[in-house]
Amino acid sequence: MRFPLIMLTLLPALLIPFLTLALPSPSRPNELIPRTSETITLITSLVNVGLNAIKLDEAVRSFTPDDVDEIKTRSTNLEHSLDQALSTTRSTGNLDSLSSKKTTEICVPLKPVFADLLKVISDKRNELFEADYGDDMLQTLISLRVRSRALAKALKGITRELDGALIIFLEDLVDKQFVLTIAEYKMNRK
Repeated sequence: MRFPLIMLTLLPALLIPFLTLALPSPSRPNELIPRTSETITLITSLVNVGLNAIKLDEAVRSFTPDDVDEIKTRSTNLEHSLDQALSTTRSTGNLDSLSSKKTTEICVPLKPVFADLLKVISDKRNELFEADYGDDMLQTLISLRVRSRALAKALKGITRELDGALIIFLEDLVDKQFVLTIAEYKMNRK
């Protein structure tokens, strides 16, 4: 019985690949923190966009006809957070390499958050129209699309070239989903 216990104790040490030991040491912790308060404010505003998108997603997922006001409130909150992030982006100067990278790393998860939100909004289309909120949701979708695109373009302007290209690429993918969802709502309206 001692043999398996000893093997379990030593196994992790034996399984460490030698290549791992040859890798350079990680960066110093203070290098991982963006250098300016502007960058921290920008990152915070982008995180708020994601959080408000998740809150709207939750509200739409659990939608009942009595929840129309909740969806209106959360839609408005998402629009305001996009406006605030756009304002913050426009007031931020060009970012250094590290800040650009950190900002882009925050933008990457926004793509699946918005993709999931749009899928849920698409799936709940009939229920929203039955509750007489379909036309309002269509206007919200159009507004979110415009704001999202403006934010991506503004971020492209302050980040490094490759980071900006990635942000625009991700926004293009989200924009295609916006177009499809908006088209579905327009077809349902007629």
